[in-house]
Amino acid sequence: MAASEMADGCRDLCFIFSKCDPSGNGKISRDRLASILKELVPSWSDQDSTELLNAAPGAEGDNYSYEKVISWLFEVG
Repeated sequence: MAASEMADGCRDLCFIFSKCDPSGNGKISRDRLASILKELVPSWSDQDSTELLNAAPGAEGDNYSYEKVISWLFEVG
């Protein structure tokens, strides 16, 4: 995937995730993020989501910076 396509994909996903961020602070709860990931990848188990979120950057308590998580996902691809 070309760098511009990655940037576009990251920007598009950040926009989608922003719809789950009513406060507009760029953060999403761990539970909500896990729920969204399971909607995107229905075959994932709770353990899969837990492992991914434990490895993901951007955690601040029980909230995540969805921009950091999405950027990281595109990097590790």
